[in-house]
Amino acid sequence: EEAYFPKLDSLVSSRVWPPRFANSKIRDINREVDQIKFDIQDLERWRDRIFSAIHSGVVVNDEGKSVELTESRGIDILGNIIESSIISANKNLYGDLHNLGHVAIALCHDPENKNTGNFSVMGDTATAMRDPIFYRWHAFIDDLFQEHKNTLPRYTEEQT
Repeated sequence: EEAYFPKLDSLVSSRVWPPRFANSKIRDINREVDQIKFDIQDLERWRDRIFSAIHSGVVVNDEGKSVELTESRGIDILGNIIESSIISANKNLYGDLHNLGHVAIALCHDPENKNTGNFSVMGDTATAMRDPIFYRWHAFIDDLFQEHKNTLPRYTEEQT
């Protein structure tokens, strides 16, 4: 909704971070030069699969086997899926939601590289927190973990 104009540049890398204009929309990304291509439907599909896994209490690993989201290990398994680390249970099924969400936002001004635009501050871990949209994106990611926590039993007296 709101715009963000970073007013940042780097003399070292000779680059300027582009703004994100008001009411910018994320769109399918197809940037051959950067070897990045994905659709917004991919993000939606991964989100839906993650929610489904949370509510079923099971993820499917890359061997097709069910892995239970236990009280002790479930949060780690979800973290590896959502962040899509090398130890993700199944990157092909659950994708790279968190990271490619950053990329979609970072490239919303030039998703097909028609203007040879650099990615915005959301595409760089050193600058992403400057953009207010960072906090909305991370609130959504946090909500995924909260959804999982809502499926767990209450803490016992011994656990508190």
